[in-house]
Amino acid sequence: MPKRTMTCRTALWGGLVIALCPLLAACPEDASTIFQTSAATATATPTPTATPTATATPTPTATATASTFGSTGSLNVGRYLHTATVLPSGKVLIAGGASSGGFVVEASAELYDAAGAASSLTGSMATARFGHTATLLLTGKVLIAGGGETTSGTPSNKAELYDPSAGTFSSTGNLNVARLYHSATLLSSGKVLIAGGDTAGIATASAEVYDPVAGTFGNVSDMNVARDSFVAALFTSGPLTGKVILAGGGSTATAELFDPSSNTFALTGSMTTERNHYVGALLNNGMFLVAGGFGTANFTATADLYDPTTETFTVTGSMSHPHYNGTATLLPSGQVMVIAGQTFGSFIIDLVELYDPTTGTFRWWPPTYPVPDCAYTEPAICLWRTEPTYE
Repeated sequence: MPKRTMTCRTALWGGLVIALCPLLAACPEDASTIFQTSAATATATPTPTATPTATATPTPTATATASTFGSTGSLNVGRYLHTATVLPSGKVLIAGGASSGGFVVEASAELYDAAGAASSLTGSMATARFGHTATLLLTGKVLIAGGGETTSGTPSNKAELYDPSAGTFSSTGNLNVARLYHSATLLSSGKVLIAGGDTAGIATASAEVYDPVAGTFGNVSDMNVARDSFVAALFTSGPLTGKVILAGGGSTATAELFDPSSNTFALTGSMTTERNHYVGALLNNGMFLVAGGFGTANFTATADLYDPTTETFTVTGSMSHPHYNGTATLLPSGQVMVIAGQTFGSFIIDLVELYDPTTGTFRWWPPTYPVPDCAYTEPAICLWRTEPTYE
């Protein structure tokens, strides 16, 4: 049975953040106590409260009337460990996952239309799967790769393509290594780097590249360190343009760079702590943010920034509460929104925080708890309507 993790998936569409969440059945009845406690902890350090006050480190405070979440329809199938991919049309493809009601691995898929605030079923995948990847190709099709085929987590080597114009999935070449909880990164060439992952309970260092023209996967050199449940990002500017950073995962703080010109990996600076099941985002300033996850001994609220110029990680501001398995979305403002996840005891939380690269700090959003009730419905879609304003 797959673990109840990866509670939400987010997609950015037209300046809106769409959060697709399953039933928070694992959240205890006294969940508010968790947040009241964490809020009290947060205010012990310089953090904005519902009434903005000056702090030892001056930072902008959010206005009380800024952006909000709101319910915007439901999925046809409650699911988690699924994928959410924004298509060229603006619709969001939601594929696979495990049913949040009966722990059934799903082959179903649906399209969410933010303009109409509705989700409709589309063609189903040939293979039911969770913990897979979905990558939008330059052709407009979506590559679905790997994942777990059974509730026991049997890794899959199957891949398929979703064609938005036809609303159907079709098979493509198989992965050379069956895997789930791996990374999939679209390269500048239009090919897709598949790296790491879980192979029947063991992290792998293997990697391969998908060629959409040939429809096949080809092996490339192994990573230096086996890793799963990590984040990979393509640098699109700066000294590492075209290279991919892969950091942490498993029980390592190491990071490495993939060079598509040679199909090889090279170690780079390590994170300041081990972390897996964390969130990561490439910032507009070219730096790579990693936050939360499992640390050396337990969950962590810490965050690091990777500088591609020096190829090193340094500590940045910590989140207000340790959590893992959330999502991180880069907003048009350059801030990063971290949504939901899990915390101690595997309790699912609806915490939302914003990271501001200009101050290097996280803050709660909204400034007062709670996040709206749409985070507690099944199957839920929450829509974050506008970006926060500051004074």
